[in-house]
Amino acid sequence: MMLTLLLILAIIIISVATIWIVFRREDIRKNIYRREMRPMLGSGIIKEKIHHVKQADEWFEEGVKNQNLGNYEIALNFYSKALDIFTKKDYPYAYATIQNNIGIIYKELATIKKLDTYLYKAIRCYEEAINIFDIILYFN
Repeated sequence: MMLTLLLILAIIIISVATIWIVFRREDIRKNIYRREMRPMLGSGIIKEKIHHVKQADEWFEEGVKNQNLGNYEIALNFYSKALDIFTKKDYPYAYATIQNNIGIIYKELATIKKLDTYLYKAIRCYEEAINIFDIILYFN
């Protein structure tokens, strides 16, 4: 009974998060990504910062590619590397997007492997993403 309620709650949270993120993603991405890049333009170490951001962006893209191919462990590895650069403080939009993608992977793993621990991880990732997107939207 408890497991059924937990599964229903997880599905509701995942559904709401996914719908919310899909509708907000493009509007936010256009404004935030440019704004996140702006502080680097004034620094004396532009090349170094741009290199790190480009590397993190490549890791993110590899994570997306592997996620779409069903290589979830590899995708999680790439997302983890990207999160080392795309921190919540410095790149909130990128961080929240990666958290959302990790949540999707954990939801898929919970379905495939039938393990509740993946559902809990998915819920935490979705909550983290939603909280950050709420903050971003509040200040825009």
